[in-house]
Amino acid sequence: MEWKRGVLRDMGVRDYVELGLRDVILLLVHLGGEPVYGLESLHLMLFLYPYVESGERLLLAAPFSPKVEKELLWLEREGLVERRREYRGGRGVVALVETRRGAGRARALAARLRDGHVLLRGFAVRRGLDVLGELEALKETYNGLGVLEVAERLASLAVKGDERVLSAVDGAEVPALRLYAKNFLEELERLREGAHR
Repeated sequence: MEWKRGVLRDMGVRDYVELGLRDVILLLVHLGGEPVYGLESLHLMLFLYPYVESGERLLLAAPFSPKVEKELLWLEREGLVERRREYRGGRGVVALVETRRGAGRARALAARLRDGHVLLRGFAVRRGLDVLGELEALKETYNGLGVLEVAERLASLAVKGDERVLSAVDGAEVPALRLYAKNFLEELERLREGAHR
């Protein structure tokens, strides 16, 4: 770690915050003033954010990581986040809600980030304000998506050749993944057209 401090000092970066997975989860729950709706939404946000090592793997319809679940349990045990069951859009979802204590901690962390730099994944130095903006945009875009919507977004990214999605499978599996994703999107569109008749 000392060599990283030396490199940052040489770059003129004196004050920085090293964000871990736990911090990023807490910030996602905090930003935007509403809970994270749906564990699948949280896992998708973390899967798509390149600056945090979440260990996400693609399952049948959404990413998942035991590391994320472990950090969520820690945040719950520490009284920073609560899981609640809520109904949104006619379906039951897990809502990740910050507690009063969690909100205070997240506000303090966000304030430190706004004025400084962030070390992510142990090597990426970014402006804290940029990191907060990216996390807020992820939450705005993907919060509350159901499993079908998450699968649709992942399929669309696979068809477009998005590296984050394609690198989640073995190289030899990429052509099949892209074909299946294309077929899935076409079948989903046919189902939607049939529902509108």
